[in-house]
Amino acid sequence: MEIPCALHLKSLQTMAEQVEGSFVFTVLDEEDSLYFVRGENPLTIYHFPKRGIYVYASTKDLLDKALLRFGNLGEHPVEVKQQCGDILKLTANGETHRATFDDSHLFTLSYYPRLTSYYFPRPTEQSYLDELKSVAMTFGYTPEEIDELYLQGITPEEIEEYLYCGVEV
Repeated sequence: MEIPCALHLKSLQTMAEQVEGSFVFTVLDEEDSLYFVRGENPLTIYHFPKRGIYVYASTKDLLDKALLRFGNLGEHPVEVKQQCGDILKLTANGETHRATFDDSHLFTLSYYPRLTSYYFPRPTEQSYLDELKSVAMTFGYTPEEIDELYLQGITPEEIEEYLYCGVEV
């Protein structure tokens, strides 16, 4: 017996409030509505109103580079703003619906500013991290994500190995 799953803004709100860590979820329902549930991870969404299409990627830089490769779409995109704690529903006929969830349980450095003073890298490590951040952007990672990995105790060497080889950190 199959148990039906009720997918809607409220059920996604409940789910997001149970998740820990850093995340963005995208969910497609049976009616072809697309949901974006944004935690602390980066997300950029562009809308091309004349064409009726949306495109998205983890970072603005990555999305802009992809659109440059794709070519001219004949109009400038409108950025769809979304922040941590937001849920966005895009229906198949182009309607948008929004909701929010309580994101106060998510760990962010902004909630714990004194923690950063304990984790400042040594000067030689800092220049290495700066190089990693610039390289990481070509792989779709933001400098903030590299800082977060470092603050979690992952060494710069392990971060580099992950970027180039996909080895779990």
